[in-house]
Amino acid sequence: VHKRLRELLPHVRIAVGHGQMPPSQFENIMRDFDAGKYDVMLCTTIIENGIDIPRANTILIDRADRFGIADLYQLRGRVGRSGVKAYAYFMIPPESYISSDARLRLKALQQHSGLGSGVSLSMRDLSIRGAGNILGAEQSGHISAIGFNMYCQLLKVAVARLRGKNPPPAISVEVSLPFLERNPSSRDDEAGAYVPYEYIEDDSRRIELYSRLAECRTQKDIDELAADTSDRFGAAPSPFRRLLEISSLRILASSRGISRIDMQEDELVLHRNGIQYRTSSGKRPRPAGSNADELLVSIRNIIRGVSN
Repeated sequence: VHKRLRELLPHVRIAVGHGQMPPSQFENIMRDFDAGKYDVMLCTTIIENGIDIPRANTILIDRADRFGIADLYQLRGRVGRSGVKAYAYFMIPPESYISSDARLRLKALQQHSGLGSGVSLSMRDLSIRGAGNILGAEQSGHISAIGFNMYCQLLKVAVARLRGKNPPPAISVEVSLPFLERNPSSRDDEAGAYVPYEYIEDDSRRIELYSRLAECRTQKDIDELAADTSDRFGAAPSPFRRLLEISSLRILASSRGISRIDMQEDELVLHRNGIQYRTSSGKRPRPAGSNADELLVSIRNIIRGVSN
């Protein structure tokens, strides 16, 4: 890249910096760049943190689609550190060559470009990377060990007990249904089960809704949440209705002593007391349906038929 730039811009003084340089050499280069001995600084993401060059007012980031929101936010912050208007150019290939998540990240950075945008971007980043699976297993730390749903419920139980209340038992049922799409960036209206970006654009409200849904322990809780959401944001789209149905299945399964709902090929696997539930014929039940909604209804009916 350096050679190509020298051919294109023979009269421009170009410095090069990267992480494999000795610290003293890189420090000298940055000091010379800050002093105006170079016009352009060609470097890796080593400048992401701790670099303050007020005279730099333009940054070009090659293949910005390969970076995360946090990286791009930090790199963008390397310019505009003085009273001169600054520009950050994100260079990407044609949109057909980048992933849907990358497009969402770049769009988020376009939307949140003002002062104090860090919190909004972090919420958006969380939404893109994991909010769609926030009720699933893709978590970390304590939440990874017990799941987001159980974590929220245990937290609610602890708070209630501190207040001297007697909360209902927590719902501990894992649901894994491969025919559902849990990632909101997929925009799958036919099989999606999530809170769509188009339905609730504000990331903090979307995360709040996931949290409230995770805390539901009765069907009444779910019905009240659905009614409240409809009042605030309008009629629920199909993906959100399926997300509510998953929570209803979890509550119903818990009342039947079921700890896990799974699908293996076209068979429903219900785990109860360490064994798999089977019908009177000794076989696993087979949900009937040609689409996600019909399969969910069939699964609900099967679980309802399981004796306590």
